[in-house]
Amino acid sequence: MSLPETYTVAQVAQAMQCSEWFVREQVKKGIVRPIRLGSNGQRAPMRFTDEHIETMLRAMTPTAPTPRRRRIA
Repeated sequence: MSLPETYTVAQVAQAMQCSEWFVREQVKKGIVRPIRLGSNGQRAPMRFTDEHIETMLRAMTPTAPTPRRRRIA
């Protein structure tokens, strides 16, 4: 059994071409729940797997707009 490859916040931000702040906001919003190292709770370093990155990419993809209903006077 091999261990999954994990990435730091900086590595994820660089790969996704976004800021580290954006990655941390995705965690705060609950869109992704990374692996936390240690027992410091919210201050523990975060590590992301490929599945976490795919989840964030899906969250960044805009959805198709819903058509507006016309108002009949």
